[in-house]
Amino acid sequence: LNRISNCLDHVVFINYSPDEDKYDSVISDFEKATTSALKHLFEQGYNSIGYIGGREREQITFRMVEDKRHTTFVDFMTRKGLYREDHVFIGEFSMNQGYKLMKNVIKRGDLPEAFFIASDSMAIGALRALQEENIRIPEDVAIVSFNDVEMAKFASTPLTSVKVYTEQMGRIGVQLLLDQLNGREIPLKITVPTKLCIRESSNVKKNI
Repeated sequence: LNRISNCLDHVVFINYSPDEDKYDSVISDFEKATTSALKHLFEQGYNSIGYIGGREREQITFRMVEDKRHTTFVDFMTRKGLYREDHVFIGEFSMNQGYKLMKNVIKRGDLPEAFFIASDSMAIGALRALQEENIRIPEDVAIVSFNDVEMAKFASTPLTSVKVYTEQMGRIGVQLLLDQLNGREIPLKITVPTKLCIRESSNVKKNI
C-alpha cells in the first residue's frame, strides 16, 4: 500500500477497505449479508448448519485477511449456542475445492442439515458431491451460497445465494476515481447493499 500511495495520487479499492482514513473504497456488508443467509436457514427450520469457505487474500500482497463471512458465521452460531468447530471447512475458492471438501464431510459422516457456502463456485462443487451420493437438496441438506453469479440459478438445483452487485460496485469505483481527479480530497467509503435470492436449494420447510 505504501508503494502504491508513493507512486499514485488516485487509488480506489473495490471489495476491500485497507484504511478508510486514507483511501476510497467500495465494499459490500458481508456481516449483514451472512446474517441474512443464516436467519433464512433458521426460519426454514435448520439448526445444524455447517460452513464451507475459502481463504481471503489481499490482492496486492496476497497476505491473509479476515473473511467477514467466516467470522460472522462463527459469531452468529455461537450466540445461538449451536456453533461447532468441526462443522467448519476451509479450502480455496474454487469448484474443485467445494467438491473435495463436501466429499470429505460426507465420508466423515455427521452431515449438518444445511450449509452456508461462501461462494457460488464452491457451492456448485459441493452440490455435485452431494448428488453423487444421492443426497437430496434441500430435503436432506440445504445450501445457501454467496455472490449470485449467473450460474447459481442454472445449477442442477438452483442455488439460494446472496447477490453482490459487483457491476454497480465497479461503476461506483470509477465515479469515485473521477471525483478524485476533479479535486475531492476527503476519502469516501461506500457500502453497497446485498440481496438474498431464494431458490430451490433451501426453500423447503423442515418440521420444527
